[in-house]
Amino acid sequence: MGRRNALTLVALALAGCADPVVRVVERPVIVLPPAELRSCAPEPAAPVGTASQRDADAWAGAAILAGRDCRETLEAAMDFLIDQDKPKGP
Repeated sequence: MGRRNALTLVALALAGCADPVVRVVERPVIVLPPAELRSCAPEPAAPVGTASQRDADAWAGAAILAGRDCRETLEAAMDFLIDQDKPKGP
């Protein structure tokens, strides 16, 4: 038996004595914010036809409030998700 064959045989023998490699595959955990943080106030319907200035003003006010609600909801959802990422400890 040649030297190369002897080295190959020794390597194979030693490989059989090694601990098996165990791979642990972690699956990602999907965390959703609570239901109240997953939707915004709906956009108000725009006045149609011969709307008065009062109707247009009311629509603009409602649109501003709906936009504010959506921004606040998004900020609360982000805070929730950031808190979920923080380590939990004693």
